Amino acid sequence: MYRQGLDQAERILQGIDVGVAPPGKLTLMQGQKVRMTVGFNYRGTALTCTLRCSIGSRILLVFNEHVWNEQAVSIPQSVDFVAYTAFADVLCGATDVGKGNINPGSNYDIEAKIKEFAGQTLVKIDNVIDIIGTPEFTGFAIIDYSVA
Repeated sequence: MYRQGLDQAERILQGIDVGVAPPGKLTLMQGQKVRMTVGFNYRGTALTCTLRCSIGSRILLVFNEHVWNEQAVSIPQSVDFVAYTAFADVLCGATDVGKGNINPGSNYDIEAKIKEFAGQTLVKIDNVIDIIGTPEFTGFAIIDYSVA
């Protein structure tokens, strides 16, 4: 019975687009969060599912998740398609146990999906996150000295 409900919801759930739009790349310090917002249209029975947003590295077709977060999404019953948005905040850096760890680096990729319907909802954007690690100085010089 549960599987039948999931099969019906899979047929109804439409594609999800990541709300982070080009043209830019985000540059963050370790410890900052990326809010990944998705938008989708849905009609069908009431549904509670899990939005999973992640930052990682893609090598060929394999996505290596470094950090992620999940958010429960409750969608009410509707006979017409209704537009919805949902979000999850992903912490960049050492995170809670079980949510990964990411090192300073550039050109990280992002993915978002509804876990229970990943085959229909998985979306990705490559090379959009740069993470700066420890504080850095450049151009440090004595620019003046005088009697005070």
